[in-house]
Amino acid sequence: MEQYRNQEADFFSILFDPALLLSSALDEENVKKISDLKNGNKFFPEFIGKIEPLNQELLPYLKLLIEMRHQSYDDFQIGVMGCLYMLFQILSQHQTKADRTISEYQMDFSKIRPALDAVINHYEQKISVSAVARECCLSDSHFMKIFKKTTSKSFNEYLTEHRIRAAAKMLRETSDRIVDIAGSCGFGNQSYFTRMFVRHNAMTPGEYRRLHSVENA
Repeated sequence: MEQYRNQEADFFSILFDPALLLSSALDEENVKKISDLKNGNKFFPEFIGKIEPLNQELLPYLKLLIEMRHQSYDDFQIGVMGCLYMLFQILSQHQTKADRTISEYQMDFSKIRPALDAVINHYEQKISVSAVARECCLSDSHFMKIFKKTTSKSFNEYLTEHRIRAAAKMLRETSDRIVDIAGSCGFGNQSYFTRMFVRHNAMTPGEYRRLHSVENA
């Protein structure tokens, strides 16, 4: 899902008990995978970015589930179960062993929430680790440890990725100059912006605009 600042946005929550997927037809290995998830011994990635390959694999089945949501569950039960199995099949390849309980994860997330809000609402400004650590009432080292543990990224990596996503959106939807987009997304100079953009998108901002602009859609 995608939301810009205080603009309205819709989202769907797809909730189900993993035990729903347990079946006598499954072999022992797959039963264990589902049981590990159900019991909190394994977990999937908490954050899946819009441009990540994993998101592109999941999206067709998520869209189909949302579409079937508007229909009768009795009529589409097989389809719903099929989508859930496919989602689980894809996600199971990215399962990792849980290093904490759900409540511990939620506690860590709540600690870094002010930093995540700062990225969303002020990404175009200069944001330092020390500043957001203070907002979270944590020391710099403790903040960096919890942030990396919770998001799998350093704060600066997370901030840069968000800025790149914002810049990509502007490249697709506006005719603003690239140098102006770089500045409005928090990059100090166009050269650094281009280097980071290529690292995340495997193409320059100009190439990305030509490929994805609204006019070419």
